[in-house]
Parts: sequence; structure tokens; C-alpha cells
Amino acid sequence: MINSRIVLVRPAVGATAAFLLSAAAMGGGATSGSGLVILNPTASGALSMTGNSSVQVPSAAVYVNSNSATAISTVGTARLETPNLYIVGTPSFGGQSGCSGAVHRGSVPYANPLQGFVVPSSSGVPDRGGLSVRSNSTVSLQPGRYSQEIRITGNSNVVMQPGVYFIEQGMSITSGSLIGDGVTIMMMNGSLSIGGASTMRLSPPSTGPTAGMVIAASPQAIGELSLAGGSGVLVSGSIYAPTQLLTLTGNSSVVGTGPQMGDLIVADRVRLTGTALIRIGSPAAPPIQLPSEPLCD
Repeated sequence: MINSRIVLVRPAVGATAAFLLSAAAMGGGATSGSGLVILNPTASGALSMTGNSSVQVPSAAVYVNSNSATAISTVGTARLETPNLYIVGTPSFGGQSGCSGAVHRGSVPYANPLQGFVVPSSSGVPDRGGLSVRSNSTVSLQPGRYSQEIRITGNSNVVMQPGVYFIEQGMSITSGSLIGDGVTIMMMNGSLSIGGASTMRLSPPSTGPTAGMVIAASPQAIGELSLAGGSGVLVSGSIYAPTQLLTLTGNSSVVGTGPQMGDLIVADRVRLTGTALIRIGSPAAPPIQLPSEPLCD
């Protein structure tokens, strides 16, 4: 049995009471750092963790903006291992779960580091309709506007050609493999569910209006985002769900292996679950930086 834990390795910083925590957003989905930011200001369990999963954030830039008495909810043997945890409200550690370091309750909310991201226009983009694949197949997806649902099941191999994919009615991919280099999955509406793939590799464009953004949801989109997989999953770039619940599930029977799910995650709420290590950001990635100037004298 693998004990659940979130491992954060973070250098000590000064008191945050006089600061509005923020990060300067750059072009597209690129930012000056990596980490995990939970935006919802009031939700109970805004950051929740269940199962026997282990979540590692090497950059250790993790902020929970909820002011709830149960802003962080962990159960079972889930354990936060961090020298400093910044949370506006209060954590709720159930069972044998807990935090090894200092918990800074009443911290100042962290500003949305991707607030400068503008949802690109789909005007004039080719309408690809929808797609339903139910048997073993090799599927090549082209960038464009998908006005109908994408649903791919069975042991299919899916290749996403570089570009922006405007998803208007949801996207579901299970089993097989998913490869997409230089892509942005832009959820305009509906839910995103990617899971069960033996291999999943997604990377964002390096230029253009969605540079650095691998998965994003429009603030007006109705639906949830879910990514699941094991050690064959490598997702780089930013994942942005400003008004949605994002669920990350790591599945592996081998201790110390599991998926890499993004470099920077910014979401309304985040749920972490499964039986494997989940990595957010690489050890070499710099953390989102605290500001050096107070709001007022």
C-alpha cells in the first residue's frame, strides 16, 4: 500500500500579510514560474485528495485561495509534506492524513497568474464536425473547430496535428495512445475526459496566442476536466480551468512511477486521486515568485 502524500519542496519566504500574491502573466499560457494555484475563494475541499496517491510539486509553489474552514480536504493516509503551506482558510486533515510543516492560515489570496490569457477567436476556423470511433483504429485529428463531440474508445492510437482545437461539445478519449506536440485543446463547452491511455504525450505551441497553453477552458464553459494515466503520461505546459473542477488521477502499481501533468496548473478547484505519484512541474522549473513590493506603505 502506498501512503498518500503531497510533497512540496519550497524555500522559506517572509510573511505574506502585506502582499497580494501574484505572478506576471506573459504571452499565451506562459508564465514566469510553475506550480499549482486554486482560485475558488469559498469552496469547501477546493483542493481535495483521496485514494493512495502521492502528489509531488517540485517547484513547491502551491496556493489555495478558499477561505472555507475545510478549504483543503484530505482523507485516509494522505499527507502534506511541506515546510510551508499557504492557505486563506483552514485545512481539514481526516484519518491519518496531515501536514509535516507550517500551515500558514489566513494568507492573502494569490492572484490568477493566467488572468492575461485571452481565449482566441474561432471565427473563420474550419468546422470539423464531430468524431466517434469505437474500434481499434489509428486516428489523425486536425486543428479546427469541433462543433460536435469527439468520442474515441477502444484501443485506438490518436495523433493530434499541431494547432488549436476548439472543442464545443466535449471530448472523451479512452485507452490506446494520444500524441499531440504543439497543440492547445481549447474547451469552449462540454467536459474533457482523457484516461486509460497507455501513452499520452501533449505539449503546447511555442508561439502564437496560445503559446505555452496545452489545455484551457473558456471561463463560460460548462463542464469538468479530467486527466488520468500512469507513467506513460507526459503533459507539459499550462493547464487552465478558471471556473471548472480539474481532476487528476494517477494509476500505477509501481511505487515512484506515475504521470507528469503539466508545469503550471491554475483551476477553480482541483481533485487529486488514484494509486500513483502525480508530478506537477519538473524539478528544474522555477516556482511562481512572490512579489517584492507591498500594496501600500
